[in-house]
Formats: sequence, structure tokens, C-alpha cells
Amino acid sequence: RLWEQAVHYAPAQGRPFTWVFMVARGLCLDRQRSAGRRTRRLQKATPSSVRAVTARRDRVRRAADELGYVLNEVARSLRTHRSHVIAMIEDEVAVTPFAVGIILGAQEAASRLGWLIVHVHTGVDRISEEAEIRALRKRQVDGFLYVRMYNQEVIMPSALQSLPTVLVDGTCSDPLIPSIVPDEFGGG
Repeated sequence: RLWEQAVHYAPAQGRPFTWVFMVARGLCLDRQRSAGRRTRRLQKATPSSVRAVTARRDRVRRAADELGYVLNEVARSLRTHRSHVIAMIEDEVAVTPFAVGIILGAQEAASRLGWLIVHVHTGVDRISEEAEIRALRKRQVDGFLYVRMYNQEVIMPSALQSLPTVLVDGTCSDPLIPSIVPDEFGGG
């Protein structure tokens, strides 16, 4: 019956998913009413109703734990438009003995906040770097750490423009791009 309602869809009033949901809801209510059932109305919460809801929630959570249910973060990201994934893109950092500190530090900080780091090594190949950034954007990463081998002035890849990005071990002429640089003189 959904296709019978298609002529009533107005893109300016909302997304197709919302429209489909509202049509389906209306059909369900119509079916309940035609079967002689009353639709539920909101009731004032009483202590006993709150206990019942709490007990039901606890039973569902125990059953989910027993079945080994794991929250599907990909499904959640479709609803929230947040993947909680940060892409770390680096040129040659992974081949140095100091890379472990940078990579583990970022990973530990992200993990404490419930985020995941995806590490991509591109070498010094700018074409490969742009392709990897586009591939990561398709997977809805929330931000980028653009990491360089040594402290230097960097020309940011065009694929990162207008995306949440932090430059690590480098500086950029664009004052809107935050950067983290080491104290190579005092830290030695």
C-alpha cells in the first residue's frame, strides 16, 4: 500500500525514510483501529510502572549478555552520522623508531574516549595519499590526523580541505588547521 501513497510524498517536507516511517505508522494505526483495538495513550508514570519498565529492561539486557549481543557501531553510525573513527594518515612515520610513541599515544587517547584509530601509511606518494583519503571519507571517518615524518611546513592535500584535521609534526600556512609540533630543542 506504500506505493499508493507515493503521490503524497513532498521532498521539501522531509527525507524519504521519515515519510515511509510515517506512512507505515499510519497503516499500523488504521489496522489496529479496524480490528477494534484501542491505541495506547500515554499514562502517568507510577512507581509500579517504573519498576516494571526497569525490570523489563534488566531482563532484556541479561538476555542480550547471555546471547553475546554486541552493539553494531556501523548501524549506530547510520543513525547518528558519527563513526567514532579517526584516520591517521602518515608519510614515512611508521618506518622510524619514534613512530610507536606517536601511534600508541594517539590510539590510547582515542580509546579512552571510545574512539578508534585507523592507521594508513601512504609513503611520499601524493596520488596514493589522495586516493586513501577519498576511500576513508567514503567510510565516514569523523576526522583525520595528518602525521609527517619530521617537523616541516606542509601543503595539505586537497582531499582534506574542510574536513576536521589535525596536523601532527608539521605546520601549515592555513591558520584554521590546528597542529601539534614537538619541542625538538628542549625535548631532546
